[in-house]
Amino acid sequence: MSIDFDVVVIGGGPSGLSTAYFLSKYGFNVLVLERGSKLGSKNVFGGRVYSYPFDKYFPGWRDELNVERWVSHEKLITLCKEDSIELTLARGSSDKYKSFTIFLSKLLEWMGERVESEGGVIATGVKADKIIFEDNVVSGVEAGGDVIKSLYVVFAEGVNSVLAEEYKLKSKPSPDKYAVGVKEVFKVDRSKINNLFGLDNDSGVAAYILGGPLKGVRGGGFLYTMRDYISLGVVVHLNEAFEEVYPRELIGDLRLHPYMQKIFKDATLIEYSARLVSEAGLHGILEKPYGDGYLIVGDSAGYVLNTGFTVRGVDYAVLSGKYAADTIKYSHENGSRDSKFLAKYMELVKSSPIYHGLKKFKDVDKALSDRYVYSILPGILCRLFNKVYSTGEEPYKLYDSLIDSIKSESGIINLIYKLITLGRSI
Repeated sequence: MSIDFDVVVIGGGPSGLSTAYFLSKYGFNVLVLERGSKLGSKNVFGGRVYSYPFDKYFPGWRDELNVERWVSHEKLITLCKEDSIELTLARGSSDKYKSFTIFLSKLLEWMGERVESEGGVIATGVKADKIIFEDNVVSGVEAGGDVIKSLYVVFAEGVNSVLAEEYKLKSKPSPDKYAVGVKEVFKVDRSKINNLFGLDNDSGVAAYILGGPLKGVRGGGFLYTMRDYISLGVVVHLNEAFEEVYPRELIGDLRLHPYMQKIFKDATLIEYSARLVSEAGLHGILEKPYGDGYLIVGDSAGYVLNTGFTVRGVDYAVLSGKYAADTIKYSHENGSRDSKFLAKYMELVKSSPIYHGLKKFKDVDKALSDRYVYSILPGILCRLFNKVYSTGEEPYKLYDSLIDSIKSESGIINLIYKLITLGRSI
């Protein structure tokens, strides 16, 4: 059986649905193929989304999308053996509504409704098996025995880009450019969440976690509050995951720290998930995410950024989908499927927040691959704070506490060098 569409989008994640939404608005006949039984069933993310692309391109979204909580509190948590150090930014009302927590399935369901409202078609439970070429131009896919012809194909497969890699449309990145993230979601009473973190019903917390139970491995932890749930996770560089430590054991140890015990006491685990995460930053993006008849978007193209404190993923995915749709519109108006017209995509990306952010943090992958950040710095902070806030007979001076803490964990010159390197990167 042969079916014809203007555009086939492979993958129903944020980048694929964004592409489909804008193409449908532009009048293209679009088909999204999602291998999961429903949107979001094969997608995993931490839980936080930045608002700006929706404010810019999805009018009325705040009235339609039922977010969990608005991120009003940013936390950097360093866990010591038993103690903890917590740095908090409590946002004012003007900044409170610039990011939110949500379950990805809810976000994708809403985006899917937007696609269908513009005439796009979404087929769930359908896996694209092969790519169709005609005169070396990508011209459709085979899925479930059906031949689906199209003028353009957009690859939105996520970080694990099976088809694009199989057909050499992108190279397979080195394992040292990846991390593995594991996440647990717990049912926690809403009033308990509010009381623990000093929140009201629509305010939320986004936290980054270092030290203690994370055992100095390259990676970190995160915590996001939903209305009645808390998402807790760890991200570990792939070269260390399963060799030095098992991520699932690591998240279990994290949960047993005294700081976490008070949060998760009597909580009910409802979900465990894992996924690969790109840690390469600017060095991990595709030089040529386009070719004759096709474009590559979102995680598949490497558009994700870990700044060391926050992660930009869904917002970059949505933006890349918009640029892909604009590129196909431009190419189609010029009556061509040639890569010289589809190269417009990279022009749009390079003039966007995606590339600007990745370029600004171009060396962050080097900084985040240094175990010093994860093993030595937390130890220095823990020792320093315990001395400064000593409960013994005599107090310690800040300067003496700092020097003693540094000497106990690291050389002073080495620390200065590491801090300068880290500061320049992040």
